[in-house]
Amino acid sequence: MGGLAGASRGIRVVSCCFFTSERVRTNDRLAGMRFAKLENNIITAYFVATFDFHLEDKSGKMLRFAPRVDPNGHSACKPAVRQYVRVSPREK
Repeated sequence: MGGLAGASRGIRVVSCCFFTSERVRTNDRLAGMRFAKLENNIITAYFVATFDFHLEDKSGKMLRFAPRVDPNGHSACKPAVRQYVRVSPREK
């Protein structure tokens, strides 16, 4: 008879590490991170659904393509070409 003892009788075997305080703290951290990611997704979806937006240069000329990103930049840095976002509310 393979498997866990008592599994055939419907007895549920639970690992004792689930009840340690470290496991509870890990679940709380994951729940907070999941909520933060959900919040970011909702804000982004609301922005895309509510506004029309496009990239422009300083003179107001629309950019057809976003400027290239420096692949050697290993941290956050300003783009080489200054760009602006024009935002206007969508008409219903």
